[in-house]
Amino acid sequence: MPLLELFKNHPDSVGETYLEHMRAALAFSFTMVRAAVACFVHAFLPFLFVETASGTVDRLSREMARGRRPRPSQQRQTASIESDLCQPPRRRSSSPGWCVAAPPSKVR
Repeated sequence: MPLLELFKNHPDSVGETYLEHMRAALAFSFTMVRAAVACFVHAFLPFLFVETASGTVDRLSREMARGRRPRPSQQRQTASIESDLCQPPRRRSSSPGWCVAAPPSKVR
């Protein structure tokens, strides 16, 4: 596979040029770094940044799903991804900002 194709295949598959994809990926990465810092602070001071990370992940997920323009050959795959993204939200615990999974089954 020629080197140029390595740089173009994925951006093409989501309907972006290499530079458009780079710009979007960098914007996402900077946002994720800010959320990681908020998580780090929250670990020591749990009353700060209570919903910052989960809100950031939700927002980035919606932006990524909305901003992608798949090629016709990828329509089937996109429909599967969208159905995964449209699952009902996880149940929130009584503590604000914490998501909990379904209770684990008892293991003997």
